[in-house]
Amino acid sequence: MSILKKYKSLFKKQKGQGLVEYAFIIIFIAMAAFFALGYLGTSVIHFFNYLISLL
Repeated sequence: MSILKKYKSLFKKQKGQGLVEYAFIIIFIAMAAFFALGYLGTSVIHFFNYLISLL
């Protein structure tokens, strides 16, 4: 068996690995967004209220 075929067989076994990695990235981004909104939530609400009051 050639080296190229061995590498191809290794990558065929890892089909679901990419999907799991993307899922972890999406979960990490969602958690960071929730924490940021929780931390800055009142400031953002006050900012939008200020913008609305200008109209």
